[in-house]
Amino acid sequence: MMQHDGRLIFDGADGLSTSIPLHGRHEFIASMDIAKRHDESVLAIFQKRHIKFSDGRASSILSLHELHIIEGLDYVSLASGIRERLEGVDYSNNIDLLIDGDGVGEAVYDIMRQNEGLNPFKINATGGGAYRPIIEQTGDFKWIAGYSVPKRDLIDAQKVIMQQRRFHIPKEIPYQDKIEQQFKHYIATVTKAGNVIYGNDSEAQFDDIVYAFAMASWFFMTVEGASKDFMFKPKPDLGSGTTARGSAPTDAGYDPADVI
Repeated sequence: MMQHDGRLIFDGADGLSTSIPLHGRHEFIASMDIAKRHDESVLAIFQKRHIKFSDGRASSILSLHELHIIEGLDYVSLASGIRERLEGVDYSNNIDLLIDGDGVGEAVYDIMRQNEGLNPFKINATGGGAYRPIIEQTGDFKWIAGYSVPKRDLIDAQKVIMQQRRFHIPKEIPYQDKIEQQFKHYIATVTKAGNVIYGNDSEAQFDDIVYAFAMASWFFMTVEGASKDFMFKPKPDLGSGTTARGSAPTDAGYDPADVI
């Protein structure tokens, strides 16, 4: 269970004296869990920020900027609506878009690229193994279309950023009760074979918010390399002729003293 014990929501952190946007590759991360047709989809938009405490400590955090629960739209309308939202003043050319690339996500990914001119990253959850980039190719041109990531890594990234009190949900964000309930009922189960399976503790529960948050947390801690002590430090072998289109340097770090 991911407990809501002040590590997930901590608006007004103790001793906080300064909070400024983290300027690096892009300032914002949009993360989207795409539901089956006519079910609800979730769009979570985060701002990367540096915080400086009154005692001199500094850190980077992921702060929830917007949360939307979208129901009843077909995939074409959904993609169009996302493009319109991300064309806003805050986000234009300043945001990375992540989508759940499993299942129907593949079709939505194609619609976003072909119909709407968006440039999303697919995040495909796997059962195990290691993180790896998803390489696509047109002619001689290769690019990173997304990442295949063990589901445990997605969830572990979420747990760590919560435990480090670096995951901020302001009080004015809607759906606070729904956020709390989804995290409360999301559990890890150990099978007889010793494998860990993540999921809800009942079929009546949803995990779309949890998954959207976890994708953003993993991207922030891994691909962005947002802190010196992040858990996961991928160094993908892109191969000859590959460009990390839309991706951040994979071995990047930061020194808070340089920006605060």
